[in-house]
Amino acid sequence: GYGDRDGNRGGYRDGNRDGNRGGYRDGNRDHGNAQGREHSHENREPREGRGWVEVSGRTVEEAREEALRRFNTQPDLMRIEVLDEGSRGFLGLGSKPARLKVSLKPSASLDYAQAVLERTLRAMGLPDTVSRKKDSEGNTVLDVAGPSGGILIGRHGQTLESLQYLVSKIVQRTCDDERSLIVIDIEGYRERQTEKLRETALNFAKKAEESGQTVSLQPMNSRDRRVVHLTLRDHAEVTTQSTGEGLRRRVMIVPKHPKVTEEIAAQTPAEHLPEAVVGEPGNVAPPP
Repeated sequence: GYGDRDGNRGGYRDGNRDGNRGGYRDGNRDHGNAQGREHSHENREPREGRGWVEVSGRTVEEAREEALRRFNTQPDLMRIEVLDEGSRGFLGLGSKPARLKVSLKPSASLDYAQAVLERTLRAMGLPDTVSRKKDSEGNTVLDVAGPSGGILIGRHGQTLESLQYLVSKIVQRTCDDERSLIVIDIEGYRERQTEKLRETALNFAKKAEESGQTVSLQPMNSRDRRVVHLTLRDHAEVTTQSTGEGLRRRVMIVPKHPKVTEEIAAQTPAEHLPEAVVGEPGNVAPPP
């Protein structure tokens, strides 16, 4: 395996196990509350909970159709519980809407993710369209095409990463599946960046091999770190490991046969010589 503790995990985690605020119940964990326990200060069903949402309509059938439209999926991929069949009232007075409790099966996550992404683009006033494609690893990707590519990618892909995070969190909450990994691309941007990253990893691996010194790459997200790890996994002369926390986490390319330069050796007592000196590409850090 490789040394990135999070490089091979799908999806995102933010430490928030419940996502539930206020007085309602949803039958899931919420910071130690017993399963299904109702909060004492409010006695009503919520409109949304972890793993499900409430959908309403004038009739049960209308509510079902609204759920199908909202989640962009097939009936057999939804779990539906009727909370209230509603009533017409008398002469239009006292009528109540039908209410359904709807959750998605994990296999519906991609359908819902595409619907969320399309609605997000419309809310931003962008005309771009969303389609599905396979990447080089055979994974299904939601690919956005249109005139707004530069806006959606952002500087160093930061806007794209934020958009993917937002859609993933919405899908994970509704499907109650934190492992759901939604990948969004903008007209092949990720594939191009991945190929560049592979080339960069191989170039720095050669540098580490020739110099005998550890090369430290710039901080990068977990997906990019994974690309570097996989690219160099079977390399004969170097290995990789991750170091740092959060936004500063980066990949170190470590030669299997490290060398110590004469200059460092002359300045450092033999018992304190490091196996490999860590520095940014092209720079050697001073000895500890």
